[in-house]
Amino acid sequence: NFRTDFLPDSVLKAKELCDEKGIKFLFISTPDTTAWNYAKYEKLSSWTKENNIEYLDLNEKIDDMGLNFTDDTDQFGMHMNIIGASKVSKYIGSYLKNNYTLTNHLSENSSYWQNDLNTYLNEKERAINDLKNR
Repeated sequence: NFRTDFLPDSVLKAKELCDEKGIKFLFISTPDTTAWNYAKYEKLSSWTKENNIEYLDLNEKIDDMGLNFTDDTDQFGMHMNIIGASKVSKYIGSYLKNNYTLTNHLSENSSYWQNDLNTYLNEKERAINDLKNR
């Protein structure tokens, strides 16, 4: 049996605050081979529907993301490495773009965004090289 009482009241409070501010709330389960099973998915899906919460379970989207738990995770599928995290982030970004009305802030301070992008790309390259050199 999977219990939903582990979900803190803070999830419902966050949803309530988002509703008050006119913000669409999305609850996401990230891929995890060590803790996920279909019974948990069904129970959590039911709980989110009962509480009017949009739910995205990425464990159901493994093939769509092209995840390979051998190459894309650490600790036997519990945590994404940089390659897996990049795939998950890309999927979430696409999901948000396709399902939400988002404001593009890039033109507001493009040098700020460019600096962050450069830092990210450098860190990502370093992390991928670390994986390859294990």
